[in-house]
Amino acid sequence: MSQSLFLPNDHVAYLKDRINDIREIEGIISNDIIKRQWGSSVLQEFELDIKQIKIQGARKKAQGKVLVRFYPQLNIQYGDRIKTYVRRLVLSVKEDGFDYELYLRRQGIMGVFVVPKKSQCLVIDKNQGFWLKDRLLFLRKSISDIYLKYLPKSYADITSAMVLGLRQQMPRDIKDVQYRDWE
Repeated sequence: MSQSLFLPNDHVAYLKDRINDIREIEGIISNDIIKRQWGSSVLQEFELDIKQIKIQGARKKAQGKVLVRFYPQLNIQYGDRIKTYVRRLVLSVKEDGFDYELYLRRQGIMGVFVVPKKSQCLVIDKNQGFWLKDRLLFLRKSISDIYLKYLPKSYADITSAMVLGLRQQMPRDIKDVQYRDWE
């Protein structure tokens, strides 16, 4: 692949087929952590700005963004610099032709990685994100908590989804109706 004028030389996009060989990543959490129910456990999902990777036994400086799905429940948040072992999740194209991996790539996310259940995640440093984004995410969480305090849970979840963009809190049956109406 020829080098791009827009991507730095150490960008993970240049790894192409070797991206499956990444075993450890270090980076800064670059968005709010979304908690999802996955079977009987809760899954955390977040974007990570990569700073360093371990590939085929060697550590190397790297840049780029990946999506991380994380089972262990740690007190991590936007702006934390973390280091953890990972395995790449291979995504398949759905029957309706939707290619989730291509969708993520168009948003600058170069892959989806899963932290194995028994892996440790080391928080190297806190507050490494942009201070204004950190305050806005805190404000959004605080407002959502106020809705939960004064409204029934289902109303609070719908309000948080509509007003604050916290769609993961929207009840499943309402999400289904919403997506059905969009088709």
